Amino acid sequence: MKPTIPITLILTSLLAISIACGELDDDYSYTPGLGLNFSTDTLHFDTIFSGIPSATRGFMVYNHNSSALMIATIRLSDQGNEAFRINVDGRRGQSFQNIRIGAKDSIYVMVEVTTPEANSDAPLIIQNKLEFEVNGSLQHVLLAAWSQDVHLIKGGFFIKNDTSFSSQRPFLIYDSLVIDSGIKLKIEAGATLYMHNKATIIVDGTLIIEGTQDKQVEIRGDRFDGPTSQIAYDQISGQWGGICFGTNSFNNELTHASIRNGYNGLICLPSTPERNKLRIANSQIINMRQAVLETVNCKIEALNTEFANSEGNIVAITGGEARFVHCTMANYYIFSPGRRPDASVLLLANHAITGGQETDYPLTASFDNCIIDGNNAAGRSPWTGEIALEQKESLDFNIRFNHCAMKTLPIENSSLAAVQFLDEQSPLYRQLGNSENSYIFDFRPAPSLDKEGKAIAQQPIIGQADTAVARLYPTDRHGITRIDSLGKADIGAYAFVPLPEPEK
Repeated sequence: MKPTIPITLILTSLLAISIACGELDDDYSYTPGLGLNFSTDTLHFDTIFSGIPSATRGFMVYNHNSSALMIATIRLSDQGNEAFRINVDGRRGQSFQNIRIGAKDSIYVMVEVTTPEANSDAPLIIQNKLEFEVNGSLQHVLLAAWSQDVHLIKGGFFIKNDTSFSSQRPFLIYDSLVIDSGIKLKIEAGATLYMHNKATIIVDGTLIIEGTQDKQVEIRGDRFDGPTSQIAYDQISGQWGGICFGTNSFNNELTHASIRNGYNGLICLPSTPERNKLRIANSQIINMRQAVLETVNCKIEALNTEFANSEGNIVAITGGEARFVHCTMANYYIFSPGRRPDASVLLLANHAITGGQETDYPLTASFDNCIIDGNNAAGRSPWTGEIALEQKESLDFNIRFNHCAMKTLPIENSSLAAVQFLDEQSPLYRQLGNSENSYIFDFRPAPSLDKEGKAIAQQPIIGQADTAVARLYPTDRHGITRIDSLGKADIGAYAFVPLPEPEK
């Protein structure tokens, strides 16, 4: 006689198998009108470069219904457009069938894009729709990316003939760009150089940046996304290597340039003050991991320029000859791990110790109508705070400050003329970055305001410049007239422009 199995045991086993396989709630709803919800209706990709894969972006697909749904298909509406690549809950492809989404559950969709070259100087929009078919109805999320063709420079590129970079199409630089000795590179007004991670510009010849007020030259990292919705990588230091001027590089000129978010800023290797090394005018050099500007035994000049925000020193001058006029040097670096404890806004030295060996570099430096400020305290003694001096007594150490605003304690010194000493209440600027304003910094001067928003006592930088010097440079970095109706001018790279009256 064959053994028999009770019917109740069979049913119990089938029920257990059904539960184990997660099929108990697979009583899918086929009710028309029940559909999906999405965390976004459009997945935007910021500007990407043709031929270069984008970073991955994603969105959530929700089933807010009390019954499970079967997504019959997930597919790109334009199957011939292969720019976008899709991943649905870990599965890659261009289309997917029979994707289950449980009641009150969700799935994650990730998207990458690589756009083809379009032979266009202007950015082009690339779009497709990712369609979701549920119960015979179609829903979609729009995929959109701005694609930019670029001149791609890879593999360590040497410029061996005099060359011009035009503004018609941006340049994307991987690895390094080297200007050979005796060779000149001109960068035309309006040009943009995007620098990939660790990419550097090495100048053994001469670099000429020819930006204008309306068309500045930009040199910046190549990432357009950010670690959060409030912070863009363009605002974070260390995105590329920096610009290094070699020992035998001379007559470099940077005009109306915006150079930002590198590891190093502008580095001038030990040279000679007998020849002009570098002239910077109407520019902005900001957001560096190390020094924003560092020179050793060079002849340099900086006019109407902002040097700001670094983990390290802002301007470090060791030996040589330096002249700064109407410059704003400020450090309110706020990103982790923050400023180094030994970092100053301005470091002046007449000697250096390298590899345990000391080298003498006599120094002559002048500062007219400049701001030297930061979020460090003013110090416990003169010539501290945001200024650091490394002086060897037996060497020339000739420094002069004229109508400057400096974050240090008051100093009695014949090299100072009408200097404003900043205490803990630094000059108020238009905007100092924080989480509420997306870490944007604006070092244009703003008036001190009372609780009702009305201007009160004048700041130590407004109307306090040496007018005779200011008349030699009648407009600020933004082209604003520097001399006001009373014949006064403001200290720093920017002229004061009154804020609009608050609304009543």
